Amino acid sequence: QIQVRSLRAWKPDVLFFQELNPVYPAAYYFSTELQLSHIEQLDLSGVKIFGIGPPFNLQSGLAIMANPIWKLKSLGGVKLSGRWPSSRGPFSLQFEESRYALFGELQHPSWGRVVLVNLHLHHGVVYEPAWTDQIDQYVSEGSLSES
Repeated sequence: QIQVRSLRAWKPDVLFFQELNPVYPAAYYFSTELQLSHIEQLDLSGVKIFGIGPPFNLQSGLAIMANPIWKLKSLGGVKLSGRWPSSRGPFSLQFEESRYALFGELQHPSWGRVVLVNLHLHHGVVYEPAWTDQIDQYVSEGSLSES
């Protein structure tokens, strides 16, 4: 409710949300409270059958919201990381973190067609164990100092 009050005070025309959890009810709640249209994309869900399964508190995703007169519409989501498709409708099979980009479009009265991208990247580099061998090799070759 604090977020809704703050956002109302700012009177935004377009909003980009990341890590809305659970994404579908949260996107509906914010868009209803702020009187904006919305599109959304599930990105982290775990193992779900008809939306139920572990972890029971995870159905996170992205959303874009915009002034309804601009006719926001979804152009779809693109999976940026992860090994296989993890979510298909009411089913998901996700054992590792994945990232998505959500694409939308609106029709602005002065600018015309505007393409929007909500890009959710990782907060940092994900360490891969193979990097240790590579770093050790660079050190032994002298191309990277021990320090």
